[in-house]
Amino acid sequence: MVKYMKKKIAILLTCFNRKDLTIDCLKKIEKQKQIEGYNYQIFLVDDGSDGTGEEVGKLFDNVNVLSGNGALFWSGGMRLAFKEAMKWGPDFYLWLNDDALIYEDSLYRLLVQGRKLVEKGCSGILLGSMEDPNTGQITYGGKVRASKFSLSKVKMVLPDRTVCLPCDLINGNLVLIPKIVADKLGNIKEVYTHGLGDYDYGLRAQKAGFQCLVAPGVYGACSNNKVEGTCRDSQLTVKSRIRMLEGPVALPPINEWLYYTREHGGILWPLFWSKSLIRKWFPSVWVKMREK
Repeated sequence: MVKYMKKKIAILLTCFNRKDLTIDCLKKIEKQKQIEGYNYQIFLVDDGSDGTGEEVGKLFDNVNVLSGNGALFWSGGMRLAFKEAMKWGPDFYLWLNDDALIYEDSLYRLLVQGRKLVEKGCSGILLGSMEDPNTGQITYGGKVRASKFSLSKVKMVLPDRTVCLPCDLINGNLVLIPKIVADKLGNIKEVYTHGLGDYDYGLRAQKAGFQCLVAPGVYGACSNNKVEGTCRDSQLTVKSRIRMLEGPVALPPINEWLYYTREHGGILWPLFWSKSLIRKWFPSVWVKMREK
C-alpha cells in the first residue's frame, strides 16, 4: 500500500519588536481549520530585541526562530526565512505578515485554490486579500497598474466571490507560492531592503510565464498603515518629513528604485527613475508635491 504523503507548507514571517502581535498571529495559525492534511512548519525571523524569539520558542513547537541583525526590515527578513525554508523542500511557501488577522478557515481556502490551480496545470502565485476591520474596505492583496506612464500609480483588485482574478502586483501580506514558482525564481532579490521585494517577485513570476492571481473572497483583516507620523503626514514640519525620507521604510531608497524601474519600467524607465531624483535633490519640493 502506498502511504499518503502530506503536502508540506512553509509559512514565512518576519517580525520586529511587536511580540504580542506576532504571538497572536502564530496562535491564529494554530487555530486554522481543516489543515490536518498538511504538514506545515513556520519559519520566523526575529529581527528585534523585545524577546519575541525566546517567547515563541517557549509557546510553539513547530516554529523555527531565526535571529536577524536588527536591520533586515521586511524584504531582508522574508529573504532569510525563505532561504531557510527552501532547505526543507516544501510543496508550497506561504508569506504572512504578523499584523494580518487571518480568519479561521483562511489557510484551508487558500490552499484549496492553490491545489486546484496546480491540478489544472496553471501554476502561479495566489494572493489572499485583506480588509479593514472597521469598514470592510480591501486594504491589501493584488493590484494592477493604473497608468502605463507610471510605475507607482496602482489600483487594488477587488476579489470576486467565486473565481480568481489576475493582477500585476502582489502585496506580501498573505501569498501562496507553489514549489515550481519558487524553484524557478529563487528568493527575494538581495537589492531590496524593505518595500518593492514583493512587487518585484510578482513581476518576475509573470515574466517567467506564471500568473499572479487574487483568490476569491477575503482572508483576513489588516488596516492600512497610518499616515500620522510618517513622511506623508502634512501636520509635521517639512524638515521632519525630509528626515524620514532617509530610511528605507518611508519609501524605497533611490538605488533600489533605480533597479526596480530598470527591471520593470520598459523603455520608459528613465522617466520613472527621474521622478525620484526630485526626492533626492529637492526633498522640500517633493514633500510639498505629495501634499497635493
